[in-house]
Amino acid sequence: MKKLIYITPIVALIVLMGIVFWSTRGSQVLGSGTEVNRSTILTSATASSTSSTTIRGGSGVLSSVAITKTSTAVTGNGIKFYDGTTSTTSATLLLELGLNETVAVVTSYNLDLVFSKGLLVDVPAGFNGSAVVTYR
Repeated sequence: MKKLIYITPIVALIVLMGIVFWSTRGSQVLGSGTEVNRSTILTSATASSTSSTTIRGGSGVLSSVAITKTSTAVTGNGIKFYDGTTSTTSATLLLELGLNETVAVVTSYNLDLVFSKGLLVDVPAGFNGSAVVTYR
């Protein structure tokens, strides 16, 4: 009977430690903990030429693109995403989203495309709309 009195608090302490460990484990973020999604809004570029914008330098992941509005179709071109920072001639094409029709509702693309040099975006001439680009 004396052994049971000594063992019961030890078992209770072990169970309590296990509960604390498992409850705090769920609040941890997978990965390094520094991966924060960031967003950039691409807006109307109705000029006569394509506009290039470096969204991020260095490596990362292009998480998603949501075309939120287009008022006219852009024939023959789309929004192009490159792995690079300065010019499309020295960059690698990651993705081209065609804009062949007017978007009445939000169109979202979940991508998770890895880039190593930077994220460069070309918005075609005639794109009269907006898009939200999410990356980390």
